[in-house]
Amino acid sequence: TASCEGHAAVLKAPNMPDCVSYLQQPEDPKYDPTNMCLTAVSTWLSDYNSSLQTSRAVCQAATSAHSIRMEQCGKDQVVFETSFCDEYHDLVEACTRFNQCYASKLAERDAVHEDSVIPESGRKSAYAAASKIDCYLKVLAAEHVQRPNLLAECQRLQANTTHLDLVYHPAPEKLQCNDSIPSSTPCDRAWLTEQYENEFWYTDAPTGVCTPCETAEPEPTSEPAPVRCSADYGATSACCGQPGDPFAAARRSSYPNGVRTCPSHLPECHDYRQGRQMGTCREAPTPAPTPEPTSEPAPVRCSADYGATS
Repeated sequence: TASCEGHAAVLKAPNMPDCVSYLQQPEDPKYDPTNMCLTAVSTWLSDYNSSLQTSRAVCQAATSAHSIRMEQCGKDQVVFETSFCDEYHDLVEACTRFNQCYASKLAERDAVHEDSVIPESGRKSAYAAASKIDCYLKVLAAEHVQRPNLLAECQRLQANTTHLDLVYHPAPEKLQCNDSIPSSTPCDRAWLTEQYENEFWYTDAPTGVCTPCETAEPEPTSEPAPVRCSADYGATSACCGQPGDPFAAARRSSYPNGVRTCPSHLPECHDYRQGRQMGTCREAPTPAPTPEPTSEPAPVRCSADYGATS
């Protein structure tokens, strides 16, 4: 520190009286240079000792304050690094829970939509049937001359069921939570450069040993939600001997083939029943290894039966 540099300067430049250099030379009989030099040295020694003690005390006080400050800086560094790690882990956990929640709610939404398709179709069919019945009842109640025209009208009748249409709202766009997670953490090379080494104070006050983030123990994960389907991966028609998938057929903007196909990692759709239950995507069974062909054993040559003597 500057205080100790001042103390070192006092040590290096004592500025002793010049007479010290010729104390051992022969004395001039007319003078008493030795006594005069000793007097000067005594005065200098007192002043120099006082100056030395003062500069030393200032250096020691500065050194003690510097040590205390260094210790506090070390504690602050640990607090900063562990706090950064805590925030990092909180962000990772929050994003993980968000992604799980989004996937779960999306599956629930799809299930609600699926459960609503059949009742919606049933209500429309019932309304259309009731409209026809009401029309035919009017035919029965009409005069004979009116019945042919009324019957023709009933046969042409197409009931308007738009008031029974359900609105299947699209899922809200998923937010990109991971964008808020830092790309590096304490003690990574990039993190040290960004947080410490690029700062103006680093050259004069380098940091101490870095405290890395602890590796978070992975939480036990629940079984993933089943993937629902009506067709195998890549198929253009429903699986399992079923005629089709009305839900997907009515929404070809989302399902171009009119069916809900399995993903490539779960390519097979099982147990789909149109109008009753969705199928479940499963992994393709691992084919049994083909046994290698075995050659016939070489024939054993002989001239008599076992145990025979002729």
